[in-house]
Amino acid sequence: MSKWGFPKSYLSQLPYDAFPAITMSGDVSSYGAGGFSQSTFYSHSFSGTVSKFMGRHSVKAGFDYRIINDLGEQTITPGAFSFSQAFTSASATSTVAGTGASLASMLLGYPVSGSVTTSLPLENHVQYYGTFIHDDFRLNKSLTLNFGIRYEYETGMQSSLNSLIVGFDRNAVSPIQSQVPSLTTKGVIEYAGQNGYGAMGTHPNADKFSPRFGFA
Repeated sequence: MSKWGFPKSYLSQLPYDAFPAITMSGDVSSYGAGGFSQSTFYSHSFSGTVSKFMGRHSVKAGFDYRIINDLGEQTITPGAFSFSQAFTSASATSTVAGTGASLASMLLGYPVSGSVTTSLPLENHVQYYGTFIHDDFRLNKSLTLNFGIRYEYETGMQSSLNSLIVGFDRNAVSPIQSQVPSLTTKGVIEYAGQNGYGAMGTHPNADKFSPRFGFA
């Protein structure tokens, strides 16, 4: 990209090396690169069960663990520049028919606007835990009773990068308080892992018990 005349100070800030998007107003079609994003979902799990026969009882117990991840990069771009006839027109303050061209402005290196989109890496995950115990009790030759209970717990969304907003502290003094001393301003965004705030994006329930009963 340096061969096209872009300074190294600019190129060093680009999220990836590619030709930028060029937008022309009227005389030449737009061309160049677009944005890039990536998201990968994957999970790991572990589960196990045990069983034991004790007289007329058939007891089973088990445990289940899963972690579901989302890893990637939000939309980033190698830059975007827009050109118009403004810098090559006969007048810099008004449109003069038949003068100026966006292509000429581009060849001179005079864009009317430019931007680069950057992004921090993305990593979110949720963990799930489940356990159960179950008993098939043979009451007699023609009737078996089934008893059991299952407990489940799912964490709130978390990030190993501590990049989540986990809440809003309505009692904390706002950072703008010093700018408006005549007013009392409260309210601060809670960022994960900072200033003593938690790491989860939600407040999950811890009372997910599921009893079961049946007969056959």
